[in-house]
Amino acid sequence: MTHINNTAFYGCALTNLTLSEGLVYIGQGSFGGNQQLTEISIPKSIKVIDNDSFVNCEKLATVK
Repeated sequence: MTHINNTAFYGCALTNLTLSEGLVYIGQGSFGGNQQLTEISIPKSIKVIDNDSFVNCEKLATVK
């Protein structure tokens, strides 16, 4: 997978997330509304993180 489309995981009950190497694009609002998301690991291959990809993720404290 190289792209995560807009709002793909909006409002899911994610708590932590590790994205795979090779991913290059995170779409607008992709992970928004995940109110329990506290940690995400983003690979070095990412080229674009679109606007509001993590909107309303109030507990997101760690981005690696």
